[in-house]
Amino acid sequence: MALSPTFGSFVVLTFAFHNISESAVVISQLETGGFKRARATVLAIGARATQVLLAVIAFLLATTSAFALSITLGFAFGALVYLCIAELLPEAYHTAGRTSIAVVASVAAGVVSLLGGAVQ
Repeated sequence: MALSPTFGSFVVLTFAFHNISESAVVISQLETGGFKRARATVLAIGARATQVLLAVIAFLLATTSAFALSITLGFAFGALVYLCIAELLPEAYHTAGRTSIAVVASVAAGVVSLLGGAVQ
């Protein structure tokens, strides 16, 4: 949002849709573990509540100055790269194999490129 309201709205909607599906998976796993649906739902919502709070804090920090914006963007990028390289890729390689992951990553990069051109 600090860079562009249009792009920021697109990112917020993307995260909202992602969190809905991710929460559904968390609820399903908690129900499999023996939790009742209502308790599993409350726990899944609680697990996501910190994201909203931290997003608001990051937005307020990023709008204070250009330096703060560059720091928050750099931190977010670094955290995402670390998450992908250290946690997601090794597990994905083990589960699906290197070729499958290469195809999925290539298609995802293409979709992101197309969406990025459409949003601007």
